[in-house]
Amino acid sequence: MHTLAPPARSRCDRRLKLAALVCFCTLVSSFPCRAKAALIPATTTMEVRLSTPAGSRISKLGNQIKAAIIAPVVGEDRQLLLEGATISGEIDNVQPLGFGLKHGIARIGFRFDSMTLADGRSFPILARVREIENARERVDETGSIDGILPTANLSSGISFAISTLLTHTELTAPAVIVKVIAIRSPDSEIYLPAGTELVVELERPVSIDFSRSVAQTAPPLSDDDRDRVEKFLAAAPVQQTSLGRTRHSDLVNILLLGAPEQVDAAFTRAGWTGENKRGVMALYRMYCGLVQRTGYRMAPMAPLTLNGVRATRTYQKSLDTVAKRHHVRLWNQADSDVWLAAASEDVGLTVRDMHVTHAIDLAIDNERAKVVNDLWFSGCVQAASLLPRQSLRVVAEGRPPLATDGRIAALRLNNCDAPATRGHRDTWRAQAAAAFEATWMDIARANPVTIGLLSFRSVAEHRRRRNRSDAALSAQSSSRPSVIEPSSSANRKQVSPALQAYDPGERQSGIGSGGDRAQQ
Repeated sequence: MHTLAPPARSRCDRRLKLAALVCFCTLVSSFPCRAKAALIPATTTMEVRLSTPAGSRISKLGNQIKAAIIAPVVGEDRQLLLEGATISGEIDNVQPLGFGLKHGIARIGFRFDSMTLADGRSFPILARVREIENARERVDETGSIDGILPTANLSSGISFAISTLLTHTELTAPAVIVKVIAIRSPDSEIYLPAGTELVVELERPVSIDFSRSVAQTAPPLSDDDRDRVEKFLAAAPVQQTSLGRTRHSDLVNILLLGAPEQVDAAFTRAGWTGENKRGVMALYRMYCGLVQRTGYRMAPMAPLTLNGVRATRTYQKSLDTVAKRHHVRLWNQADSDVWLAAASEDVGLTVRDMHVTHAIDLAIDNERAKVVNDLWFSGCVQAASLLPRQSLRVVAEGRPPLATDGRIAALRLNNCDAPATRGHRDTWRAQAAAAFEATWMDIARANPVTIGLLSFRSVAEHRRRRNRSDAALSAQSSSRPSVIEPSSSANRKQVSPALQAYDPGERQSGIGSGGDRAQQ
């Protein structure tokens, strides 16, 4: 009996092992690879921008609604930059004010039930609105958007006073002209145009599988850009703006690297506007905004200076009130591509030095994150880093100080090569028709019976809103996630260490500054 030689046996063993390996690889490759999964827990908030308009006057039950995600989404164990992602749903509650006989306020509600990623895949969600950015409207505990109280303004009182004039034929035309031009009541219906920014909250967790990696933060600055920024900041110790010669104001918290054309394109793409020059027309528009409780998208801004120089560029973003807005001022440095910027958010009106001015949110890191997120999700940022400052000098002047970690966001802009996403915009005919209808309804409601009924309902509604005001303030105390710095669900409701030294109810601590009541 012949036996196999040892060398031949080794060759057979190697061939068998190779064949088994090939079979194993073939078998494994026949099964799809398990995708990475991210859990977005319930109560997670997302910032979105409406792509379709909606309102209590124009919307119907069941109308489709769509919005684009414009800020990082904080998952259970990671932060997700869902660029190009959208959420959609329908209008499940709409209540126009009309003549004010059936309802006391206008109301509308959204229910978002689907999320679509940039690659076209969709996931079921359940989300409700929790806040409207820079709006006069409020959101109740059920997620419904409530309009303003129709009699909570000076114009309604004057309307009642002149309502008797409308019964006299010879005084009808003058009374209507005065009513429309000088003392027109606010339009109490809700209208949210395309571009309105909302904060929505998930009501149940969402598990999303990713077939490819999703970025958690923006790419950092290159070594050359970082060294250049650090040297520039070290040589520029004065990084706080001034109003006049002695009053210190906003703190510089953003640095941009880019040409003037890139700066303009980035903010325009993100939906920011400039400002009008001060003058009679600007004063009249501000008056109309206050009386009619409407927005002024290009309202003049206070002439703050940095090292004695006025701002080179100014941008702002608002909706339907002059009391609230995001705004930023930029200073070009020695005709180079370096821009210093001071960003802050107006959160209401206050009286100071015998005149009405804006009060800003002291937690200015949230506004820093707002600007960075807007520019990033508009496709106009190439790289970004959050850098410390070693040479910062800030003057407090005895006023409540700013709450900030003291760092500065440095961004390298690009040419906005990504395709722009444009939503529906109303034509001037549609705007004129809406203004005419609002004026007609205002005149129709200017009678003792309707004003009395609306006043009675407004008192009850005001009490209901006051009872839930504390809960609304606590819900808005969380910090805004940023594309520069990763966040997790474990700390998404916490403030940064620099903010923990003060009482959130007083909203004061951190690095000192005098900007909380500065004219903006």
